[in-house]
Amino acid sequence: MGVKILFEDATVGSIKLSVARHQPAYENAIHLLPFGTASDDVRGIALPKACIASERALTRRGSLKPKDRYAFYYEVKDREENGKDILKKVIGGSCGLPTALALCLEIIKDEKERIKYDKHKIAATGEISNLDDEECKIGRIDSLIKKLQGAADCLEDGSTVFYPSENGEFEAIKKTLPEDLKKKIRGKKLEVISVKTLAEALDHIFPHEPIMRAFKLKKALIAASLLVALGLFYSIISYPLATYLLENGNCKFAQIHVNVASRLLPWDSRLIYLRDLMNKRFHPGLFFNYLSQSGEENSYIVEKVPNGLPVSASDSYAFRVQSDEPIYLYIFEIGALQALKIRFPNESLLSSDPPAWEQKTYVIPKDGGWFFPQGPKGILQVYIIASLWRCKELEDMLFKQKNKVDLTFQQDDLIELLNNRRTRCGFSTVARIVLSHE
Repeated sequence: MGVKILFEDATVGSIKLSVARHQPAYENAIHLLPFGTASDDVRGIALPKACIASERALTRRGSLKPKDRYAFYYEVKDREENGKDILKKVIGGSCGLPTALALCLEIIKDEKERIKYDKHKIAATGEISNLDDEECKIGRIDSLIKKLQGAADCLEDGSTVFYPSENGEFEAIKKTLPEDLKKKIRGKKLEVISVKTLAEALDHIFPHEPIMRAFKLKKALIAASLLVALGLFYSIISYPLATYLLENGNCKFAQIHVNVASRLLPWDSRLIYLRDLMNKRFHPGLFFNYLSQSGEENSYIVEKVPNGLPVSASDSYAFRVQSDEPIYLYIFEIGALQALKIRFPNESLLSSDPPAWEQKTYVIPKDGGWFFPQGPKGILQVYIIASLWRCKELEDMLFKQKNKVDLTFQQDDLIELLNNRRTRCGFSTVARIVLSHE
């Protein structure tokens, strides 16, 4: 059984709410279906007012969502757990406050933040007087002393009794009470409280509610602060992360990251530049200039260099690169005995940004110089890699290998790396020339 109603004949009734088997789509969030004989005033006025008041109070405290709908069968029993129906005794509007309290306690009973209350020890009397007021004030009632007599006679020890503040403060009312009634109230340790609104009564039942609201606000502020901090952190690391992914050949992840980050951080011009650059088709012009010992000079597109083009120690060659964007360039050779020769860049240029600088046409070696075949005779493989970003894994492999004493090179590892970069990344061009060193 639930919240107690105080009657004018110094008795009490207990409100029983049962969830309706069918939850119809009522316009209001909360609806009561009287189960038994109820007067027109109770059925048509008092109970609807209690529903509206409880809906407003629950919405204000965040316990009722816009789409929530509740329907309950409404009964009033005598004091016994399985007592008889006494709904017909409810004849006026003073059932409004206890009914609204019963509804609120029923709906919020499963909330984690609620305190442990005993609704068997809550009693009330009071009319929901003004629905035009959002607070739904509780209006004055008649026969308060008789109702207090019923509370003292029938309620359990330690019960809480709510009544309208319009009837006066309890300290003033207590002076008008008979001595025996005062003794009963003191003996049963009844807490008699005057309230102006339903929300005020709920604050007495849930005294931690204002604290909980502050705690929720604090949690919301902390969550917002964390989101802001994460946003700032993400904005700080987004560009370095993108360049790290690109430099280490994780181009697909880099493209996904840049597309997301540039939308989340549209003010970051570096990310916008990266995004636009990645959406362009990267196809630099790579040319192989060949100067024979007879003085005849030929220029080939790298892809068109004849396979096994014969070169001698007296022949020379150079490379020409054309690109609309600043690029990183790597040129190296693998000789007949797997000896590695790095033609470009040298280690001092690795810190440049980028080694090919920002010229649209770049000739290697510069200042009209030429390269000459070196090492033992045989097949000479020349690799040219042009990239919009540094190839860190390639640099590590080339220059760590170069520092070895024997300068032998594990060609399979290099080929795997270059094939991966060619297939995974559209922002690098990998070309291979095969010469015959005679």
